[in-house]
Amino acid sequence: MMLGFLIFFIGLYGIVFNFKNFLVSMLCIEMTYLGCSFIFIVNSVYFFDPEGQIYCLVLIVLAAAEAALGLGLLITVFKLEKRIDFPIFAQVRG
Repeated sequence: MMLGFLIFFIGLYGIVFNFKNFLVSMLCIEMTYLGCSFIFIVNSVYFFDPEGQIYCLVLIVLAAAEAALGLGLLITVFKLEKRIDFPIFAQVRG
């Protein structure tokens, strides 16, 4: 359990204190998903309940969809500006 919380809080720390790099922000978001998934799996095994594993599977699908959208946005911004910064994303809001 503590490993899951540690992974989650490392990812949360990275999200809160990262202001420059989009890729690191996406990595930190994925780490928070990984921490939550790990906690669901540990609870599922401990309580002999497969519901936690189903939640973990749904969370993995959500993380994959988020990564696909984020990387698509990243590729679009890189094609337009030839660099990847957070200030560029303020112009993309449209």
